[in-house]
This record gives sequence, structure tokens and C-alpha cells, in this order.
Amino acid sequence: MFKLLKFIICFIFSILVPKSKKILVFGDRGGIRFTDNSRYLFFYYNYFIKSKKCIWLTRDYKILNYIRSKGLKCYYSNSLLGLYYGLRASWHIFNYSEEDTSIYSARFRKNINLFHGTAVKFVDRKYFKKKNYNSFKDNIFKNLNKIRFKISKCFFVFANSNKLFIPWISWKDYFPENKCSGLIVSNLQRNIMVNNKNNLDLNLFRTDEEVNILKKINKKNKKIIGYFPTFRFGSKELFIDIDDENKFKNLNNFLEKNNSIMIIKKHQNSYSDDKNKFYNPKLDIIEKLDSYENFHAIGYDVDLASIMSCCDIIISDYSSLIMDFLFLNRAIILYTPDFKTYSKSPGLALNIHEYNFFYSANNFDELNNLLKEYFNDRQKFNQKHINERLKLKKKIFENEECFKPIIEFIEKY
Repeated sequence: MFKLLKFIICFIFSILVPKSKKILVFGDRGGIRFTDNSRYLFFYYNYFIKSKKCIWLTRDYKILNYIRSKGLKCYYSNSLLGLYYGLRASWHIFNYSEEDTSIYSARFRKNINLFHGTAVKFVDRKYFKKKNYNSFKDNIFKNLNKIRFKISKCFFVFANSNKLFIPWISWKDYFPENKCSGLIVSNLQRNIMVNNKNNLDLNLFRTDEEVNILKKINKKNKKIIGYFPTFRFGSKELFIDIDDENKFKNLNNFLEKNNSIMIIKKHQNSYSDDKNKFYNPKLDIIEKLDSYENFHAIGYDVDLASIMSCCDIIISDYSSLIMDFLFLNRAIILYTPDFKTYSKSPGLALNIHEYNFFYSANNFDELNNLLKEYFNDRQKFNQKHINERLKLKKKIFENEECFKPIIEFIEKY
């Protein structure tokens, strides 16, 4: 009931505190990360559009200190100043939900949900909804939300307007129908890192850590293989069909022989830093892989989009990043030993085998053979699916502009 009281108090103050079209607040991942689409839009506003007062809301002191050290504005989400600016803001802009900025102030202001990406897989809610929400308190919240959705508008940003294609069908069961007030069609904001048509200084969009990582990678002067799998419930996500330590050693030697390194980034759910209840340390082999000389593991706070352009080729599976990588038009290997089970649950929104844009590896041995083929003739390997990659990119990304559609919408609405 204390939570309900906070909502009522915030609702009263939302009426009393006047909104300002010149104030925008941003957030990400329940307030514990400084990554993804909202970060890139936050940087763009701060560096290229000076007419708005842009504020990042967080629950993490490291993020707070870092953003302030850059001369940008940041407050704790539910501090007095955080709540004040959350209520003063005309828009709350985030990637997942209102909790990215402040669950209290965001509920009474207009929202733009940028989303995490153009999901290849379905968003399976059965893992999250473990009970029936029919208590007296739950019913009060349901009724309050119905009123809230009529007062405060929430707009979704999708890569295209085709309701029969991704990301529409990927997310169709994720939110209640009455929550979506409208759609903005735009490229992902993070895709400025792979689709920089205006030749912006991309280091403006990177953190210091990301800049340093790129410097170290480039200094090695090696071919870069990115390995970026998606999250799995109750299963490893990295090299899921390997239990033999010798295969990692052999792969490390293979990378050394071919003057290359493998950069590895897990899904954010799979880091202990995320405090995700589904994280299982027994399934996490990242430290083991990082101990090999030619593997390089990327940490939780690093945004993958910031370093993806350095990859000459990527290995993935059902991750939305494969859609982003299409802008670079470089070779993609989908390494999917669990394809049969994964395609059943949570299921694939995109029938990947309908589109001939990738090399397929059903197990580690097939992956190994493809990597040998790649190093035998890199140009030939990259050329094979070049036209199919371009066709799929055009189908997914209706508008290639990363910032303009959203900025124009905010100015107009």
C-alpha cells in the first residue's frame, strides 16, 4: 500500500507541477545502465540540439558521476530533483519501461519507448507472469493504469510499419493494447554507429571505456570476429554444444594462426551486474573464455553497438543485433545448435531460413569449418550473401534516419 500511496502523491504533484517542452528525461534498463537507444539520443540532443534541457535519470552512482563528469545533467531517479525534473519533463524516453527513468514520475508524463531492437525471437511472457493479478491491490492498479493511459500518452518506436513483420509480431503480446498511443517509424538510434551517413564523430556517442576498448582492439591490428549470442532460459548461451576444454584451446590456437581475435559479448540478462533473477553463474563461461589470449570478453557496461563496426564478421543466433549488422553488409554466421527447441519456445518471429542472408552452423564443428572457409578466402566468403543482406535490411528498416523522425515528433506533439 506504501507504493500505492507514492503513486497517489506523484499523481497529485503531476497536476501541480507544470510541464516544460524544453525538458526531456532519459533512462535505461531500470536505471542501472547507460546504454542502448536512449543513450545515443541523449548524446545527440546534448551535442547537436542545444534548445532542450536533457537529463539522464539513474539509480547507479557510477553512472551519475560519469555523466556529470562529462558536463551533462544527471540525477537519481527518485531523488527530489529526479522526481521534480521527471514531472517537469514533457517526455520520458527509454528502452524498456517507465522504470528506466522513474516508475513514479514517468507514469504521469508522455512516454517514448525506443525499444531494445528489432527482435528476431518472440518475447515470451510466460517466464515473467507467474501469478494471476487479481488481488484487491492489483485491481486498483489496473484501474489506475486505464485512467493513466487516457491521460498520458505512450508512443512506440519501431523500425517499420508492417504489422505482419518484425518487430511488430515479436512484441505483439508484450504490452496491453491500450498502452500504445501511436507509432513512430525510425531506425534504431544506436545504429548511428553502423550507418553514419552524416560523418559525425562517433566517439561523441561512446563512453571512455568504449573508446579505450576500440583503441586496444585496433592496436592489435588483427582480424576481428564478433561472437554475440542472445539470452536463453536455463541454458548456456556461449558455445552451448561444447563441454570439451580442448576445443576452446584449439579455437584459440586457430585464432592465433590466422592473426585474429574473437570479441565476446553476452546478453545483458547474463551478467551478474544486471541482477536478473534468471542469471545462473553455473551456466556462465565468460571468464574461462576470457582467460585465453585470443578471446576478448566485453563487460556489462559496454554498449555493443559502440564497437560492432570493428568486427569483420560476426557469429550470433537469434539476437536482434544481426539486423543492425546488416548496415555494414559483412558476413554473418548463425550458430544455432538448439534451433529446433528454440524455434518452439520462445519461438522465432522471423523465419530466418526464408532469407538467405547468412551462413548456418548447426554445431561447433560446422562453425569451425565455416571459419576455416572464411580465412581461406575472406572476400569470397563475404560476397556470397551480399544482395540478400541488402534486401533484408531494406525490408526491416523502413526509415534509415536514426534521430530525425523522433526529434521532429517531439517538436510537433
